[in-house]
Amino acid sequence: MTATFVRVSLAATAAACAVSCLPVRALAPQAQTNLSSSDREAREVFRAVIAKEAAPGRCRYGTDWDRTMLDADSMRIVRAEVGGTSPPATGEFRATVNPDHRADATAFCTDAELGSYTAERIAEFEAGSEPNMQIDRRLFHYPIFNQSRTKAVVVVTHLALDGRFRSSGRIGRHPAGLVVAAQVYRNVGGSWRFLRSHLLGIS
Repeated sequence: MTATFVRVSLAATAAACAVSCLPVRALAPQAQTNLSSSDREAREVFRAVIAKEAAPGRCRYGTDWDRTMLDADSMRIVRAEVGGTSPPATGEFRATVNPDHRADATAFCTDAELGSYTAERIAEFEAGSEPNMQIDRRLFHYPIFNQSRTKAVVVVTHLALDGRFRSSGRIGRHPAGLVVAAQVYRNVGGSWRFLRSHLLGIS
């Protein structure tokens, strides 16, 4: 894995609110009928993206694509990998990122639903005896492909929104943070495989 440190527009991303090679299956023909070629490949890419993630809990994902603009330094990294620019996000978000229904419906929620869930988890934690709790969120940009659609970049934002712990009878709180990464995937023999990741920003 390689890591390149550049600047990214973190404030805008925060306001709008993980290395193995894994083969993925092709969609059945009937499931692809009404999809554009870009959306078909986007689904295949996300089979590899989600396979790298731990089983998602409640409200891990949003309900739409992250449309935060990448800064010039970040776009230089993307263009060096695929030579392209971000296309319009045409694929329906849940169907694209979760084609095999690995995540259940509770893993997807709006910002308002996330707020309600966060308040609920904090209340449960404060009333219980868990040693710690953490609420995480993932934001995904629509894949950016090279011209031949044999390579793709997925910009992923990892958000640590609320973390709490018990120490000496008191409850402490971890600071919120985020990591923005450009994950690179390559189509090898019809299967999308993770290639490397570039760090775009951290806070």
